[in-house]
Amino acid sequence: MLTCSITLPWADYCCKKVSVAWGFAALLGIWVGDLGKIWRINNKQRMSHNYMVKRKDMERIDTKTIQIVIGGTVVACLFLANVVPNVFSLWVLLPLIVIYARTIVAGRKGKKRHIAAVVGFLIPVVPLMWFVHIQWYFDINGAATGSSTSVLIFAVLPVYCFILGVFGYAIGYAVGSK
Repeated sequence: MLTCSITLPWADYCCKKVSVAWGFAALLGIWVGDLGKIWRINNKQRMSHNYMVKRKDMERIDTKTIQIVIGGTVVACLFLANVVPNVFSLWVLLPLIVIYARTIVAGRKGKKRHIAAVVGFLIPVVPLMWFVHIQWYFDINGAATGSSTSVLIFAVLPVYCFILGVFGYAIGYAVGSK
């Protein structure tokens, strides 16, 4: 945890924002590390002799890591936007809500190709959501106070996320193993 020993009136406020940013960066690092672990485990299973037998026995894929990443991103976006959940915030978070439901369905069906597609969707969407929300929270280049219409980014953000996410989903589905 970052501590402030400066006695200026704005120091505590700045340190809180910096510690929040470091926390989000750590969460993203854990997520990327977990994806690497999942990829290595899956490759070891593919190379093993009993892969096909294990595949037939496995009905459900554990998607908790993906669900935690989505849930953490939702909480972070709500916090960074300084809003309580309402109809508009549900609109902004709609891409994450939809892919969360898709993750649960794909995990129950046990098809790795669909899980790879979900990860493909999340790879462009999560950084875009964080980027916009961090810019808004820190007011980088006047993102929050620069214009009276600056909040419109949140009205079009889900559209951008779905467009990028569909491309990522298609690539993940094509690359994923059957």
